[in-house]
Amino acid sequence: MTQGRRDRGMFRFREAGRFLRDLAAGIAAPAVAATTWRQRRLLVLGYHGISLADEHLWDGTIYMSPETFRRRLNILRETGCEVLPLGVAVRQLFEGTLPPRSVALVFDDGFSDFARVAAPILAEFGYPATVYLCSYYAGFNRPIFDIMLRYLLWKGAQQSIALPGILSEEMFLDEDGQRNATEKLRAAALENQMTAGDKDKLLAKVAKLLDLDYQELCRERLLHTMNAEEVRAMNAQGYDIELHTHRHRVSRKQELFAREIHDNRQWIRQTIGGADRVHFSFPGGVWEPVEQEWLTDLGVETALTCVPALADGRCNKLSLPRFVDNAHVGERAFRAWLAGSMSFFPKGTDNPTEGQILEETIHVRSDVVRAVAARAGG
Repeated sequence: MTQGRRDRGMFRFREAGRFLRDLAAGIAAPAVAATTWRQRRLLVLGYHGISLADEHLWDGTIYMSPETFRRRLNILRETGCEVLPLGVAVRQLFEGTLPPRSVALVFDDGFSDFARVAAPILAEFGYPATVYLCSYYAGFNRPIFDIMLRYLLWKGAQQSIALPGILSEEMFLDEDGQRNATEKLRAAALENQMTAGDKDKLLAKVAKLLDLDYQELCRERLLHTMNAEEVRAMNAQGYDIELHTHRHRVSRKQELFAREIHDNRQWIRQTIGGADRVHFSFPGGVWEPVEQEWLTDLGVETALTCVPALADGRCNKLSLPRFVDNAHVGERAFRAWLAGSMSFFPKGTDNPTEGQILEETIHVRSDVVRAVAARAGG
């Protein structure tokens, strides 16, 4: 049997298992939703982006269509879920005063499409939400390099791309070619210590080679983080803006991690004022390298992982679970998560995003480490 046939067989086997799991969880959902067991638990429901164009067709694990997102909120309303602000929900969770079927909505990264698409849909339902904002690209105000690179190569599928001096050979952009080209271009950016401006020029070059209008994508603000004006508007509308690190990176070094939080906090404070933010979401779901004492020292009160589960009163506030919804999750499974019945079935594990450790993705010299440590104390 060839590797391809084995892979297809395993895929069908997993899909069948997922179908049976979702069916069983869906059947159990109405009974579980009405229990005191569910009332003592909070579902933190996570999202990333809501599409401006075709992003959900490119990567449904990050992006969801506006139609699907509106349908999700309709289901929340239809099933009698109580959607609470995150801070209120966590407080009531540990006080034991949650209303039935409590849910908190959170968005990672702070994509520009939150302001343009997600917020207006949320407003239709009157639902609060927390946005965990990465602040570096909010200030730089250009497309996020890693994901825009993948998007461009996907848009240029079935073409060939040649970049002498960066790619060792011309690459045909089938599925494997897109993945390989992404890896090689990201590695080249790291090895050449490209600045954000250099990376943006590389994106423009890739787009031109694939006959894509990069400037139009920038005008449409695809795969951008909200800028300062958008962040202020969302804050004024009542959405909580919280911490997600400055560069979407954590670190195994306490001083570097502290700097990520400090820079993130400072940008948010300078943009919208108010007290220091105390709620944090680990970027890419990468939380194990970070000691909880670091978070406590930084005044962080809650931290979200991507461990798929409902939170109860025994959870550690600095490693709270959540379910990250996406375009590939069927409606039956979504309803089972709201009801809590999915808790009784295998869910797999969280899959941390690669390349989220700061010192592995940015050249960090010992003198830089010392300088960052000194600044972190100021």
